[in-house]
Amino acid sequence: MRRRAFTLVELLVVIGIIAVLIAMLLPSLQAAREQGRRVVCAGHLQQLGMAMMMYTQDNQDLYPFAAGVDENGEKFSDWVYWQGDRDPRKSAIARYINLQTATLICPADLVENHSRFTISKWPYPFSYTMNMLFSSFYKQYSPRVSGMHTPSEKILLFDEDEHSLDDGNFSPILVGQADENFLAVRHSAPFIGSNARSDDNRRGNVAFADGHVDFVDRLFTQQAAHYDPRQ
Repeated sequence: MRRRAFTLVELLVVIGIIAVLIAMLLPSLQAAREQGRRVVCAGHLQQLGMAMMMYTQDNQDLYPFAAGVDENGEKFSDWVYWQGDRDPRKSAIARYINLQTATLICPADLVENHSRFTISKWPYPFSYTMNMLFSSFYKQYSPRVSGMHTPSEKILLFDEDEHSLDDGNFSPILVGQADENFLAVRHSAPFIGSNARSDDNRRGNVAFADGHVDFVDRLFTQQAAHYDPRQ
């Protein structure tokens, strides 16, 4: 008896069907992977936010310093030691959590893309930044947890865009200026890029002063009612 085999046309049809199915499933798989990264990122921010809250309980209800440098390039005694000659595990909040490098990096963030520099000689190697207005360094603000209005609406930390990252704090007073710090939208639009100059409704992870984490849009982070602890 003759053994029947697939013809070339039949094989091409099967291969074509498989390719179509893969093309249909790939966006769903990518979206699921990004959703998983978003959850991990939110978990990191929640840990850091809780560590901040525990820090305030031991420090007269005040938050640690923001993570930057002064006009002379001198380092602050800040919430995270991010410069290359410092160990984050010795920073202000490290004693309150098991602070590892991975906890400070969003799994979707490519650290090698951090190209913006401050007067420091090191690029910022992490993903998360602290609201400068919460820092006890800035005496005109120095918010206390107990006296804050609506802490559930006040941004304490967020996942910052790789194009604007330059140190461990974001400065809300730069909103609208050329060197503004932007919320990262990599989880909201990972396949079309994250334009740091875009005021749109794409979203990113934010930790609030009451300890919870939410997925909000950039416009939310640019409103004083959400970043100024005095309001």
